[in-house]
This record gives sequence, C-alpha cells and structure tokens, in this order.
Amino acid sequence: MVGPVLQQSQLHRRAITMWEMLLSVVIVTLVGLATVPVVAGDPPKTYGKLCIANIKIDGTALQMYAADFDDRLPPDRAWMDALVPYVPNRARFHCPKISEAGGVGSYGYAFNSDASSKRLLDLEFQTPLIFDSNVLGKNAVASPRLLPNTPRHEKGNVVGYADGSVGLVSKP
Repeated sequence: MVGPVLQQSQLHRRAITMWEMLLSVVIVTLVGLATVPVVAGDPPKTYGKLCIANIKIDGTALQMYAADFDDRLPPDRAWMDALVPYVPNRARFHCPKISEAGGVGSYGYAFNSDASSKRLLDLEFQTPLIFDSNVLGKNAVASPRLLPNTPRHEKGNVVGYADGSVGLVSKP
C-alpha cells in the first residue's frame, strides 16, 4: 500500500514543479523582452517603452490589489507600499528617464488622488490611475490634469488607466 501512495505523491510533486518551471519561463521571458531594448541602445525610445512596461506592470498590480481587497484601490498616500507584494522588482516604480537623469530617490510616477480607496469597478474605464508626474517622491499623488507640460517621453506622457490599458498623452 505504501508504493501507490508514494507514486501518487511523486506525481503531484512533479506537476507542481512543472507549473513552477512554466511560471519561471514566462517571468524570465517578460523581463527579457523589457530589457532587450536597453541593451540594443536608442535611449530616447527605450525610456518610453520601459516606462510603458513599468506603468503596465504597476497597473496590473493595482488590479491584483483590488481583487484581494474587496475591489478597492489602495490609499493614495501609500499606494507604492501597498503594491510591493505584487511588484517584486522595485525598479518598476521608477521612470527610467528620471532615474537616468540622476534623480536618486526620484520615482516619477503619481497615483490619481481622486481614485484613492475607491472601488475599481465604480471608475470609468479610461480613468487615469498611474501616470508620469512632476511630483517625484515615493507614493506621489496628483491630479492627472497635472501631467508634465513638456512630455517626458518622445511622443508624450505615459498614463495607466482603470481598465488596465496604457497610453501616451501629449499635452497641448
């Protein structure tokens, strides 16, 4: 009787190991895709692509946080701290262009102060949640109407929306 139980346990263990391996491959692939442009050069365009990837990851983390907390977004004054369990690479909280310019301790992203602790499903799909900001500190909050006047990236400022999409917005 010990034999079949042992074999069943070993099969279950193998399935978990394969799942972990698949997840690891996906994560490594995503990280690789995000870093290839940096290695290849072309910094102005690269910053924009990395910033889009960062805000996409941070936006996905907001959705995961909301799923775990009764569909509520984090409080605005601690939004980055609340997302740490969902964003293992803290560099994703930093705009690469701000970091490259020597902004030690500068993050470059802000959370929409009007969305603080609100239910995600109560927001319009195109409600800006995370965006490029002139407020550079950790857990920065601002109104999305206060995007940098001079676009930070080649084609505009990066904005992450409540529906999980990310876009470039150019100020007039």
